[in-house]
Amino acid sequence: MRAFHKVLPLRLARLACALGLCWPLLGCERGASEGGHAIALQIERAPGPFGSVNGEALYRAEACPQAAAEKTLPIPFTRLDEHRYTATVRNEAPPDAGPDSACQWRLVSTAVGLSATGAPEDERYVAQLSADEVDAGQPVRRFYWRGTYPRMPGALITRNLGETDPEVFRPEFRKVLFSITLTATALP
Repeated sequence: MRAFHKVLPLRLARLACALGLCWPLLGCERGASEGGHAIALQIERAPGPFGSVNGEALYRAEACPQAAAEKTLPIPFTRLDEHRYTATVRNEAPPDAGPDSACQWRLVSTAVGLSATGAPEDERYVAQLSADEVDAGQPVRRFYWRGTYPRMPGALITRNLGETDPEVFRPEFRKVLFSITLTATALP
């Protein structure tokens, strides 16, 4: 595939990149993707259906005039069946609009939140991968107590980050756990 900026005159290519139009097309000077990963989500022993599955990626600016700039972008997850979903995350976010943008946005982490209906009072089960875990490509499994599904009456905190070790749960709770596993695979 020829680079986008070599097919069009350089000035037009820069304008297209500044507007974010060439990011999906590999090869533009700004906003070119440096690869990405497919994220597989697997739910085991689900306590019930998850009507809301929302992903996001956190990016941090490098080589940027702004200090500690971060942005979060949504990652749409596609349902494969009742217990499996998939999404794609890029290693770099598209640049901010403007031809003078010097920022390079590198992936910091990716996360997915699952809930029964998406209502604010629903328990939100969160699983995440750091950029290092995405690059490693090893499955990351988190365990959650089924007793909070779909919501825990009177709970003040409705975000559950789970645990990587089921042994941290009391013995009587270990029998009623479910898990969410995220696995990243590099895209060609």
